[in-house]
Amino acid sequence: MTITSYVVAQKAFAKIAFHTAKYPHRQVNGVLIGKEETGTVEISDAVPLLHHWTNLSPMMEIGLDLTRNYAVSLGLDVVGYYQASEQANDTTLGPVGEKVVELIRKTFPNATAFVVDSSKLASAEPALVPYLPQGSSTSWRPSNHGAFTETSGFRLSPPDTASTVLRLIHDSRLHRKLGDFDDHLEDVSIDWLRNSESVFLALLCFVPTGLSADWWTVEWDATEFTSFSGNMIVPDTPDAGGTPYVWPGLQPGSTGVLQAVLDGRTSTWWIGDGYYGTPSLPWGNGFNAYPGQTVRFTFSVDSNGTWTCTLSGPSTAQSTFALSGLTMNRAILAVELYDVAFNFGPVIVSTLRDLLSANTVQC
Repeated sequence: MTITSYVVAQKAFAKIAFHTAKYPHRQVNGVLIGKEETGTVEISDAVPLLHHWTNLSPMMEIGLDLTRNYAVSLGLDVVGYYQASEQANDTTLGPVGEKVVELIRKTFPNATAFVVDSSKLASAEPALVPYLPQGSSTSWRPSNHGAFTETSGFRLSPPDTASTVLRLIHDSRLHRKLGDFDDHLEDVSIDWLRNSESVFLALLCFVPTGLSADWWTVEWDATEFTSFSGNMIVPDTPDAGGTPYVWPGLQPGSTGVLQAVLDGRTSTWWIGDGYYGTPSLPWGNGFNAYPGQTVRFTFSVDSNGTWTCTLSGPSTAQSTFALSGLTMNRAILAVELYDVAFNFGPVIVSTLRDLLSANTVQC
């Protein structure tokens, strides 16, 4: 009998941990989305559902249906369920959890469930207790194949995910920005399905390029972006001797990129706007920025295709770029490194706007 393995991506674990940390004295729950390939269920994301109506209520059913439609729109499946209890050391799945994951199992046979052991979350351990069904029955028990060890059928990717997420909770308080379906019912502007403000902006994923540079990026694709804005906290000072760039930007296909680049080549940070690519345009204005300061960036386009880029915070700068005929269809957050280590993070970007039209998100 082939044993299915499960890989939990950083983004999925972060949302589970953020949900638990935001409501530490309430039961919370949500669902896992991903796909199965060659015997491995890749859990790429989590969608937080409830912290009020955590039983099998109409709100739960509506949330499940909306999440399933969202997963299908991404070419993914609902592959599991998670919950955290009011008591930190309560790791029982319980009747409600079993019923919910059984509903998921009807459409995804290799579904799993995680119960958060909150007593371990604060010590940077994986803190997830996996549950699997007992044969063909509807009874669920903790996995007897081990959990989140080198030889178990469950692992985090990357392995240091738990410590990274704990730092984001303690140092950056990003869990406070996460919203679940209950929150959305009280404030419809809350992006509970994607939670891009709290997660995608903090967990930049490594992308090897085959060049002499290392890249960490989060990317949103859409038919067209006509504006893009957010706040970026200036990270620690990078090591001397290399070329570190940190930037949000907009890209029109492969012809170039409109960027607000935080440049650390002199072991201090300078931020300025510019367009790199075709057409070739002079670089724009900028100013020095220092660790811990917040810089707000804004990109907007007029009816003639001229982009106005504004930076504000410790100082202000504005630049314009004539890019008529170019359609910006990708928004990017990037860390771009040449001969320097990424030991100055985390990079925190928040209060992003104008991403709701994005069709896909990729790391």
